[in-house]
Parts: sequence; C-alpha cells; structure tokens
Amino acid sequence: MGVERPLKFLHLKGLNLGSFNLIYHLNDGFIIDRLTDVSIKEQLLFQRFASRDLQLNLMMVDTIFPLILAELTSAVLLHDSMTFLTYVNSGKSNYSTFLLEHKMQQFINMLLYSDVAATSPFSGDMDYERLYYCRKSEEEIEYYSIYDKQELQNYIYEHAVLKIAADSSVLNGREIVLALDIHLA
Repeated sequence: MGVERPLKFLHLKGLNLGSFNLIYHLNDGFIIDRLTDVSIKEQLLFQRFASRDLQLNLMMVDTIFPLILAELTSAVLLHDSMTFLTYVNSGKSNYSTFLLEHKMQQFINMLLYSDVAATSPFSGDMDYERLYYCRKSEEEIEYYSIYDKQELQNYIYEHAVLKIAADSSVLNGREIVLALDIHLA
C-alpha cells in the first residue's frame, strides 16, 4: 500500500505562477533613458536569465524554451501586458504558431505541477497532489485536479496575465533586466 499525501488546495484568483528576471543588452545605435522608451524588439538583445539555474530549469520544457520566453518577454514589454493566447496569435514570433502553442502548454503544465520556475535546480519531479479551485458564483466552486489538467491549462493559456514588473525591472547603462510576472487576476 502506498502512503497517501494530503492534497494541496490552491486558489486560482491572484495566483502567481512565476517571476522571471531576464537580462538584455541594449543594441548599439539605440539610446533609451527609461524602459518605456523601448519601441521595437530589435532594440533589445537577449543575453541570459539572472539565475543560471532558472535558465537550465526552463530547458526542461525544451532546449530552445529560454529563447522563446525571452522573445515573449520583449513582446510583453512592448504591449504592456498580454496572455499566452494573444502572444501566440499575434504572429510576431520567429517560431511557428503550432510550436509556440505546444511549448506554452508544456510550460503551463510545468508551472502548475512542478518547481520549474524556481531559482534552485529543478528536480524533475511533478507534484500531482495539487488541487486548483476558483469560485464561479456565490454557490459554485470549480475544482481542477490532475484529471482536469487540459481544461486548467487552457484556462491558464487564455487568462493568465503576463506583465513586466516595472518596480523589479532595471535599466543600468546598456544592460536591461526585465522582470516578467505571470499571474491570474
């Protein structure tokens, strides 16, 4: 007989799915004084994640996923905020829509059931003992277990807000640190 572990109940409203600090270099030929001066993605050249462990963790989604997330982060900076769905459908990516949608779904699954967003090394373990819930009405609460993970992933894909945290982002000479936050409103 296996040992039963208690379920972890996580409310979807206000849930922070992850925060990521990405370091960019301001391309030569451009001068900006504030982050709001960035007007085209070509002004920024992705260098690395602030945490090497986080960058390696994200490679568990796919070896190119850190580059996909860097491209997404610069798109979020230019548009103030967006969802995974609006980014994939924008057509402004260097990657195919099919690839992006698939990788975003994998990423969301790992955000929900693992510690892939941690700045410490990812163990590779998935925690399916998490039960997500949200209030649909005064009398109704909707629950998402591992058996409903596709429905939950689709909900996150369509509703999670991706935003640059201005208070955590820094412009330091030609180096720019962008803090991407992924959360549910």
